Amino acid sequence: MPTYYPPGTRRNNRYYIVRGRIDRREREIRTTADNLSSANAHWRNFKVRLTGKRVNSPHSGPPRVYFIAVGDEAIKIGVAQNVEARMAALQTGNHEKLRLIGSIPGDVTTEKKFHRVFAKYHVHGEWFKAAPPLLQFIEFISEMENPKGPPPKTDLRSASRG
Repeated sequence: MPTYYPPGTRRNNRYYIVRGRIDRREREIRTTADNLSSANAHWRNFKVRLTGKRVNSPHSGPPRVYFIAVGDEAIKIGVAQNVEARMAALQTGNHEKLRLIGSIPGDVTTEKKFHRVFAKYHVHGEWFKAAPPLLQFIEFISEMENPKGPPPKTDLRSASRG
């Protein structure tokens, strides 16, 4: 015989019944997500053991602050451990050809400092207007990073246009 709970008690309240079902479902989803991420980690480790070398990882190497140009209008200042992989990911969502115009060792703190320094050229998110001071800075740091050869061509605008 089922137990009778008078109206107004927790066991009979529809809110608590539904809330309990939702809580159980959320626990199931979290467990499934944890199991999937664990399975992916095991698969990566298996591939490393099988091949004896690390599989292409988007998180390889120390972080670098990169400067990517789109046409001659905008520059993205970002940070990534694998700049080439990051550039490929950005290219997927962009109809114009992206060009890496410079990168230096640095982390998120360095990137944020550059964002503050060039805040007056900010367009949206991590994108900045290709203003002459920003271009000169990128040319300077590229020269410091690669002292053996000439710095990469970063003059996106002619000097007469300002």
